[in-house]
Amino acid sequence: MIDWQALVDGINAQLGHPTAIRALVIGFVCSIGLTQIAKFSPSLAATSDRYARAMTRLFAFAAAALPAWALWPEPGLPGMTVALALGLITPTLYTIAVRIAVHFFPWLDDKLSARPQGKTP
Repeated sequence: MIDWQALVDGINAQLGHPTAIRALVIGFVCSIGLTQIAKFSPSLAATSDRYARAMTRLFAFAAAALPAWALWPEPGLPGMTVALALGLITPTLYTIAVRIAVHFFPWLDDKLSARPQGKTP
Protein backbone atom coordinates (compact mmCIF):
# COMPACT_ATOMS: atom_id res chain seq x y z
CA MET A 1 0.00 0.00 0.00
CA ILE A 2 1.22 3.50 -0.79
CA ASP A 3 2.11 5.70 2.15
CA TRP A 4 0.42 8.87 0.87
CA GLN A 5 1.56 11.00 3.79
CA ALA A 6 5.22 10.15 3.14
CA LEU A 7 4.72 10.89 -0.57
CA VAL A 8 3.13 14.27 0.11
CA ASP A 9 5.82 15.13 2.69
CA GLY A 10 8.51 14.22 0.17
CA ILE A 11 7.00 16.43 -2.52
CA ASN A 12 6.64 19.32 -0.07
CA ALA A 13 10.24 18.90 1.06
CA GLN A 14 11.50 18.89 -2.51
CA LEU A 15 9.49 21.87 -3.72
CA GLY A 16 9.82 23.88 -0.51
CA HIS A 17 13.60 23.77 -0.25
CA PRO A 18 16.28 24.89 -2.68
CA THR A 19 16.84 21.66 -4.60
CA ALA A 20 17.56 20.79 -8.20
CA ILE A 21 14.21 19.03 -8.50
CA ARG A 22 12.36 22.19 -7.50
CA ALA A 23 14.26 24.22 -10.10
CA LEU A 24 13.57 21.69 -12.86
CA VAL A 25 9.90 21.18 -12.05
CA ILE A 26 9.12 24.88 -11.71
CA GLY A 27 11.08 25.72 -14.86
CA PHE A 28 9.21 23.06 -16.84
CA VAL A 29 5.80 24.06 -15.49
CA CYS A 30 6.48 27.76 -16.14
CA SER A 31 7.54 27.01 -19.69
CA ILE A 32 4.49 24.92 -20.54
CA GLY A 33 1.98 27.14 -18.75
CA LEU A 34 3.28 30.54 -19.80
CA THR A 35 3.80 29.42 -23.39
CA GLN A 36 0.18 28.31 -23.58
CA ILE A 37 -0.84 31.83 -22.54
CA ALA A 38 1.66 33.56 -24.84
CA LYS A 39 0.72 31.68 -27.99
CA PHE A 40 -2.75 33.23 -27.86
CA SER A 41 -1.23 36.72 -27.86
CA PRO A 42 -2.91 39.14 -30.29
CA SER A 43 0.50 40.35 -31.43
CA LEU A 44 1.27 36.88 -32.83
CA ALA A 45 -2.06 36.65 -34.64
CA ALA A 46 -0.95 39.12 -37.31
CA THR A 47 2.32 37.32 -38.08
CA SER A 48 3.27 34.40 -40.30
CA ASP A 49 3.17 30.84 -38.97
CA ARG A 50 6.96 30.57 -39.17
CA TYR A 51 7.54 33.74 -37.15
CA ALA A 52 4.87 32.79 -34.58
CA ARG A 53 6.41 29.33 -34.17
CA ALA A 54 9.89 30.79 -33.69
CA MET A 55 8.68 33.35 -31.14
CA THR A 56 6.67 30.71 -29.28
CA ARG A 57 9.72 28.44 -29.03
CA LEU A 58 11.95 31.33 -27.96
CA PHE A 59 9.44 32.27 -25.27
CA ALA A 60 9.22 28.63 -24.12
CA PHE A 61 13.01 28.50 -23.87
CA ALA A 62 13.18 31.66 -21.75
CA ALA A 63 10.21 30.65 -19.59
CA ALA A 64 11.99 27.39 -18.71
CA ALA A 65 15.58 28.58 -18.43
CA LEU A 66 15.13 31.72 -16.35
CA PRO A 67 13.17 30.22 -13.42
CA ALA A 68 15.36 27.10 -13.40
CA TRP A 69 18.51 29.21 -13.28
CA ALA A 70 17.09 31.54 -10.62
CA LEU A 71 15.99 28.63 -8.41
CA TRP A 72 19.09 26.45 -8.86
CA PRO A 73 20.45 25.65 -5.36
CA GLU A 74 24.09 26.57 -6.10
CA PRO A 75 25.30 29.61 -8.02
CA GLY A 76 27.62 29.15 -10.94
CA LEU A 77 28.05 27.28 -14.18
CA PRO A 78 26.15 24.04 -13.30
CA GLY A 79 22.89 25.91 -12.72
CA MET A 80 23.29 27.90 -15.92
CA THR A 81 24.09 24.77 -17.91
CA VAL A 82 21.09 22.86 -16.59
CA ALA A 83 18.83 25.89 -17.17
CA LEU A 84 19.98 26.16 -20.79
CA ALA A 85 19.46 22.43 -21.30
CA LEU A 86 15.96 22.62 -19.79
CA GLY A 87 15.16 25.61 -21.98
CA LEU A 88 16.24 23.71 -25.07
CA ILE A 89 14.48 20.44 -24.24
CA THR A 90 11.14 21.80 -22.98
CA PRO A 91 9.73 22.81 -26.41
CA THR A 92 10.81 19.44 -27.80
CA LEU A 93 9.18 17.51 -24.96
CA TYR A 94 6.00 19.54 -25.43
CA THR A 95 6.00 18.83 -29.18
CA ILE A 96 6.42 15.10 -28.60
CA ALA A 97 3.65 15.06 -26.00
CA VAL A 98 1.29 17.00 -28.29
CA ARG A 99 1.93 14.71 -31.25
CA ILE A 100 1.17 11.66 -29.12
CA ALA A 101 -1.98 13.30 -27.72
CA VAL A 102 -3.19 14.36 -31.20
CA HIS A 103 -2.61 10.85 -32.51
CA PHE A 104 -5.05 9.45 -29.96
CA PHE A 105 -7.32 12.52 -29.72
CA PRO A 106 -7.36 14.29 -33.13
CA TRP A 107 -9.88 16.91 -31.99
CA LEU A 108 -7.14 18.41 -29.77
CA ASP A 109 -5.03 19.43 -32.78
CA ASP A 110 -6.36 22.99 -33.09
CA LYS A 111 -6.19 23.57 -29.34
CA LEU A 112 -2.68 22.23 -28.72
CA SER A 113 -0.84 23.26 -31.87
CA ALA A 114 1.86 25.90 -31.89
CA ARG A 115 -0.53 28.08 -33.87
CA PRO A 116 -4.03 27.63 -32.42
CA GLN A 117 -5.55 30.36 -34.60
CA GLY A 118 -4.54 28.54 -37.76
CA LYS A 119 -3.88 31.77 -39.66
CA THR A 120 -1.28 31.95 -42.39
CA PRO A 121 -0.93 35.49 -43.74
